[in-house]
Amino acid sequence: MGLYNLKYNSVVITGGGFGFVDGNASSNLSVEFALAYKELGFSPIIIPQNPSLSDQEASYGSYRGIEYSYPLKRKNIVAGYGGWRNSVNYRLGVLINPLLTGWFIWRRRKTISHVFSQTLRPTTLAILGVACRFSGLPLVYHLVEEPWSLTAQADLTGWRRLLRALQVLPPVIFLYALVLRFLVTKVACITDQLMELLRRLGYSRYQLLYLPNVRYLAGENSVEVNPEMPKSYDDPFFNLPYLLYSGQVSAGKESFRPLFEALRKLNADGGRVALRIYGGGHPDAVSRVCKLIEEADVHRWVRYFGFVDRNTLAEAQRNAFLCLLLKRDVAFNRYNFPTKLMDYLVNKKPVLMSNLELHNKYFTNKFDALIVCPDSVDEIHDALMWSLLKPEQLNIIGNRGGEILRKEFCAVNHVRELLKSCRGVGYGD
Repeated sequence: MGLYNLKYNSVVITGGGFGFVDGNASSNLSVEFALAYKELGFSPIIIPQNPSLSDQEASYGSYRGIEYSYPLKRKNIVAGYGGWRNSVNYRLGVLINPLLTGWFIWRRRKTISHVFSQTLRPTTLAILGVACRFSGLPLVYHLVEEPWSLTAQADLTGWRRLLRALQVLPPVIFLYALVLRFLVTKVACITDQLMELLRRLGYSRYQLLYLPNVRYLAGENSVEVNPEMPKSYDDPFFNLPYLLYSGQVSAGKESFRPLFEALRKLNADGGRVALRIYGGGHPDAVSRVCKLIEEADVHRWVRYFGFVDRNTLAEAQRNAFLCLLLKRDVAFNRYNFPTKLMDYLVNKKPVLMSNLELHNKYFTNKFDALIVCPDSVDEIHDALMWSLLKPEQLNIIGNRGGEILRKEFCAVNHVRELLKSCRGVGYGD
């Protein structure tokens, strides 16, 4: 099919699990890339592959200044929401949406530069890969997590974990053995460790590139934030300086137990610090974390707020005195790059993070972050006590972390490198 031509300025950005009402990690990360494409002179459009499960979401519109459009004009096949309708729409939509998107790519092939995809089901990615191959267009797939290690670290136990593993194994084999190898032009790996894993699986280094989570920095201060976060001053909890955790709640991937024990020790030593936990998760995972709170006897200082809208979360992050990224040293975390780190850095908040290889690549302890062993109660406790005793130094660390964001995670710079890697590459190479 010859060499790819990137002279056309239309870019299709796709993925699953988007949310354009309150926003979520998938939609926000895709928009960061879209904004970078836009600055570089491209016209991006986001085409979701999963059906919409919200009646508040339009079938097409604009999210943070980027156009999006569902493949179906009324979003879903069956009218209405909730119950069996959501189930039917999802099952039919994951098949029909990629077929319609593939048809769109074929019809617009003479104006589309390339297709950039976030996380998709392997079958969906295969359909889009075939469409791109017949259209002569490059398909870049951003591999943001390793699916098999995700299953191994799921907050499931016993026979449910085994059943989940058996369900996931065939699509994982399909993804690695066929789809990524033959239907995707470039596999953009979110960590060096994930890229190394694919090399060990036999992938050519020319097909792989490193692409971490990014932030479009030109618009970093344009987020609308409610200046007065609702608080109940009758409740002493809201008058305490607080640590903040945001992201998917998982006792398997996060070091909640050592954190809770360190917090109890800190407050027993005379400190008075609260912890606010924001984010959704599997009901079993949330239940486990809530149980850990009770077992550690820290319910007076720890509260789980669940999923909140983007503006409320942004305000909570800005008011925290320290943000947390205490990832356990498990396979999934070595192959995954936390989206919430970008939120912390853009707000120039100091971050207490675990000593994973990914974190040590960019950060230095007590210079631009606080780094501890995630399983050590003493190290977490000492870092928290140090933070309380040296607030001025903590602010300096937060500002330096913000510079790391500009230097290492600028969306425009990474998209520019991605475009360079796609030029002059053909299917036969």
